[in-house]
Amino acid sequence: MVCGTEYRGANAGDYSAVNEIDLALGLCDLTDPFYQRIVAEKYPYVPPEDQPRLRTPPADLRHRLAPGGPNTDRFLAVCRAHGAAYAFHHHRLVKPFLQAPAATVPPDRLAKLTASGPPLDVVVATLARLVDLCTARSRKHRQDSRLSTR
Repeated sequence: MVCGTEYRGANAGDYSAVNEIDLALGLCDLTDPFYQRIVAEKYPYVPPEDQPRLRTPPADLRHRLAPGGPNTDRFLAVCRAHGAAYAFHHHRLVKPFLQAPAATVPPDRLAKLTASGPPLDVVVATLARLVDLCTARSRKHRQDSRLSTR
């Protein structure tokens, strides 16, 4: 705390864990308990003027599309591009700068290897699950099906 303002170190999950585009595309859902935990964790660090947008999700664009309509392919292309960008971020930043260096850290120090929040392995697993959601990838830990791209 400095002059009444709370500051904290960068945590891998702070970069892009909460994203309105994920919600608008229907890739993430504010009613999903997994995503609710992320929003609850990040909420205090979101600027006050942006906090109401986390309580009221943007319109899910999927519901505006006519099944098989002319914009369906465009919508899916946007979903693919967004997912690819999210995965690129994960593979170019999270893996080489967080996950790889942590592989050489002694186990007794690994549990403390984070600026804030949960242990690094939990942060990395959470970010990997967000990549799965944003790329509409189905894995065993997923309980529901998301937007299918084909």
